Amino acid sequence: MVWFYLILLLAVLALFWLIFKCVTGRAFLKRVKKDSLIVFGKKGHGKTLLFSEMTRGDKKGYLSTTDFKHRKQEMIDYGAVNVSPNTWEDVLNNKITKINYKSSWEKKPIYLDDAGIYLPNFADNQLKKKYPSLPIAYAVWRHLYDAPIYINSQSVDRTYKLIREQADGFINCRGVVRFGPLAFIKCTYYDRINSAKNELTPMGSRIFNKFSKAEVDSFRAQNGTIKNFLIFAPKWRNKYDSRYFKSVFFK
Repeated sequence: MVWFYLILLLAVLALFWLIFKCVTGRAFLKRVKKDSLIVFGKKGHGKTLLFSEMTRGDKKGYLSTTDFKHRKQEMIDYGAVNVSPNTWEDVLNNKITKINYKSSWEKKPIYLDDAGIYLPNFADNQLKKKYPSLPIAYAVWRHLYDAPIYINSQSVDRTYKLIREQADGFINCRGVVRFGPLAFIKCTYYDRINSAKNELTPMGSRIFNKFSKAEVDSFRAQNGTIKNFLIFAPKWRNKYDSRYFKSVFFK
């Protein structure tokens, strides 16, 4: 009987710990998603699932290249993010051509899924020539529409250089833990690109490990903010097509 109550107590504590991690993880995500982010991770590690969960906080709606089947969604393609025909030379020489303002896009974040396919790093030169206004649009989008742009790819380096170098933060999706219809995305946030590229792990305080406060402070000064967090993503509220390209390539 003692063992039963002990196991029950541990189960309750584990449940409260899991709820605490999910609540604090959601609050942290809400805070950092005010910035333009690049989400990355291996295939099947929860990048698009995280996007789907992020859209739940967009009360005024959002723009997306993927159909997440949520309310207040507007579908767009990658070409929508531009200030064409303007180029960096036009900006530099103050010869900007006025373009139409889309009032329905105001304060609506943009989700660009699978950037490694549409904006690959090996096509940097072609992208510069064919879509010269894209990096400018990414840089000034908050000025234009008061909204961030989110991109995901399998790795930070796999995306178009002129885009990834302008990102405000990075989230590494390290995997999805599933229990039937329940799912939990393991994530790590970085505010510096080199830390994200190296997939560094956070260094905790000396209470929980051998590192002194001075060592932790030095690590954070060199590598920026690095934080692990957990996102609850149940199956019943994420109904997007996880095999979208099957319908794209097959007859």
